Amino acid sequence: MRLGLSQGLSTGGFVPSESAILTKLGITPRIAVSMTRKLVGSYSGDFYATTGSGPVEVTTIYDQSGNGTNLTSNGTSAATLSGSGDSARAVFASSGYTTFTTGVLGSNFAAGTYDIFIVFDPISTNKQFLFSRGGTGSDRIAMNTGSQSTSDVFSGVTRGDVRVNDSVLSPQTRGALYTAATVAGTNVISVEDLDLNTMGGTPMIGNDNTTWRAEGDFAEFIVTPSLSDADHTAIVTNIRDFYS
Repeated sequence: MRLGLSQGLSTGGFVPSESAILTKLGITPRIAVSMTRKLVGSYSGDFYATTGSGPVEVTTIYDQSGNGTNLTSNGTSAATLSGSGDSARAVFASSGYTTFTTGVLGSNFAAGTYDIFIVFDPISTNKQFLFSRGGTGSDRIAMNTGSQSTSDVFSGVTRGDVRVNDSVLSPQTRGALYTAATVAGTNVISVEDLDLNTMGGTPMIGNDNTTWRAEGDFAEFIVTPSLSDADHTAIVTNIRDFYS
């Protein structure tokens, strides 16, 4: 049985804002990418790769988990680099579409459920897909206003609650996510117990559609085995402390 944060505190000396949070909590991630920092204690490589100069484009964000599931840019509009160090972000474009794909079919993820964490600052643009299999039909985290705002925030795949900054989204609708996630600053959109194995296509950040697309500043994407509530909260707390 995985130890929750309360047990880990007695032996691990956990500090909410520290680096290598996944290692400190004893969590072995499936994917761990960050534009800004080390998430896994043993990782020693670059965080991301770029090309060009004016603007600088982000081509790859490297997986620190050891599984080699890097996020690679494959949209019609490249993500541009903003900032450096702790302020580095991959800026998703407001024209065409920007995506970072895992390059792994959903069916190739091991059976079982996962918790996912997306660290993103969406701009207040309607019809955004923050996470998807690429298509607009199903298997995506969607947010928008208007007539479809009461639709399910996540459809087409088994999952638990969607949270924003560790608060369970209520109701679990596109409109509620739009309201919660388009506030100033970097937000943590997380999903409990997501069955990636049943997703059609290739899971990715963003969506390959010029109308339903992700727009904003991307910082991190973490996929772990399903966690205790305490460990899920500890990761969100660490992210928010780091980016505050």
